[in-house]
Amino acid sequence: AAMLPMLSLSNQSLGRFGVCGHAGVGHSHGRVGLIHDDSTGFALSCYMLREATAVDTTISKVEANLAESKFIVTTASGGVGEARVRRGITPSELELAQRIIGRDGICTQTLAVQAFGRLYGQGVTETPVALQTAIALAVADSFVKAWPENVYRVYEDVPGNVGAIIGSVLELDGIPVAVLAIINASDGGVGPNEELEGNIMMGAKADLMKQLGLDTAPTVVVESKAYVPGLSKDLVETKLNLRANQQIDNMLVAESLFQAAQELGIPIHYDKNAFPYGNGDMKKATQAFCQRVQDTTQRLAGAESTYEKVQILAELARLISEDAGGVVFMCDDLHDRVRGTGMEPGTAATISMVVPQSYFDHYRIPLLTDDDLETISTTIKRAITIMAQK
Repeated sequence: AAMLPMLSLSNQSLGRFGVCGHAGVGHSHGRVGLIHDDSTGFALSCYMLREATAVDTTISKVEANLAESKFIVTTASGGVGEARVRRGITPSELELAQRIIGRDGICTQTLAVQAFGRLYGQGVTETPVALQTAIALAVADSFVKAWPENVYRVYEDVPGNVGAIIGSVLELDGIPVAVLAIINASDGGVGPNEELEGNIMMGAKADLMKQLGLDTAPTVVVESKAYVPGLSKDLVETKLNLRANQQIDNMLVAESLFQAAQELGIPIHYDKNAFPYGNGDMKKATQAFCQRVQDTTQRLAGAESTYEKVQILAELARLISEDAGGVVFMCDDLHDRVRGTGMEPGTAATISMVVPQSYFDHYRIPLLTDDDLETISTTIKRAITIMAQK
């Protein structure tokens, strides 16, 4: 890592290459047992922005307006973020939220989990999800306030969303790189709404992407740190997880990331056949999920003993808190085009991390660390220099 050049703010207005990462606020669980920190992309983009700007993203204050059910989070550099909790904030919850003071704000889900122990979307644990929203907004605000002429911000224009998107053009050894950090958050702390994740081009986000050159730049989409049952069971260490579809996605990006990891000696899993076009996959998965919910509620209607009722309700709670996360994060038609990580066809490849079974058995929900971000950042920086040479 020491041999790679440092990032700085660029005097160029357009990036030659791009990095896009989002925080799917509250998107901790998905289909078929997936459990992840879906704010890894946002953290990575902010990690790169911080390297270039030296903005202090430490959490300095956590307050709440109990009457308005709102968290107010402030960073050491003066960034402020606010988010509402649908069912209110208790004084005890405010006390727990103070635990994040003094910690770095860019790992937003990690902080919310460290404050409250765990986190689920879909309105199941609204308080930690709203806290995560406020942290992310405060971090984004920190960069805009410190460098208003270099870091641009737009707000999500998806109904019900309270997220924001920041972007800038950085420089890596003379190469201009457009970096985008996206906050996908629903009002009230009710969980994910990721119609604008990855490098999806819509609305105000599309305008900002064009301004930064991200409509044409080969782009790295940074996703999550994940427990993936099928992959994790055979791992002994955390690995980078590189995914693209060689028929659809940008293989220059994918091959350069793979070459970079190999050169750096960083363990990596590479799938060239990921993310086929959807063909109604999200719609089918949603219908299958609804059938499972319906079957469970029908069992409840016929239950007589208290124990049986409680067991059925516990299963319903698990379905909503976990499996539902895999079918509510994006609308059906959009998913068919941009698939699971939000990649516009032909433009990008996705990099994430996958943890071994032993890690999951201990932590239950993946927690992002500075070491993880350094590993991903180093790989991306090397991949960009490789792409520039090609």
